[in-house]
Amino acid sequence: MLDFFFDIIDGIVACFTRNLSWNAVIHTYWFLFIIEFPRYYLIELCIAIWHKITYRSRARKQAMARMKLYIENPLITILAPGKNEGKHIYKLVKSLNEQTYRNYEIIIVDDGSDDATPLICRDLEKAGYIDLYLRSDIRGGKASAANFGVHYAKGKYIVHLDADSSLDRDAIEKILIPFYYDPKIKAVGGCVKVRNAGETLCTSST
Repeated sequence: MLDFFFDIIDGIVACFTRNLSWNAVIHTYWFLFIIEFPRYYLIELCIAIWHKITYRSRARKQAMARMKLYIENPLITILAPGKNEGKHIYKLVKSLNEQTYRNYEIIIVDDGSDDATPLICRDLEKAGYIDLYLRSDIRGGKASAANFGVHYAKGKYIVHLDADSSLDRDAIEKILIPFYYDPKIKAVGGCVKVRNAGETLCTSST
């Protein structure tokens, strides 16, 4: 096995040195050896080793952060603005009802929809599937709709979603844990996957 490995090394060396002297090789590929190799290989190798060495301590810290989250059990506001997303709202609400973290409120902000969104959302609100349905008759854009909904939010943290999203069962929990893992963390982003044309899947967010 080692002989085979050394044969490969000899072949590589021969490839570079057959028509070039070592002096010419160094002058030609100095940037590769001095800059590129450390940047792309040595740094990644050091990070991988550090990640392996610190795995247990990070796992313990992660477990402690999760425990702190459930001890405090803060109210979370899930804010979902959108326009003409009536056909997707139920899927979003269903995925939220399957979350491992349960202490949340759902606010749907209708940004001037002209489909059946008002009817669907009011029915969901009456049935208790969402906590609050807000509607703006004039379209102002996603940021405007989100700012409108924030005024009614009661949660300690706000989870901002697209109205056509659905989430993994532990997505909300994974969104919240980093805040208890490191107090310097002020915001987190999600890992978004396109499930089909017009629907996204929000997974973890660490």
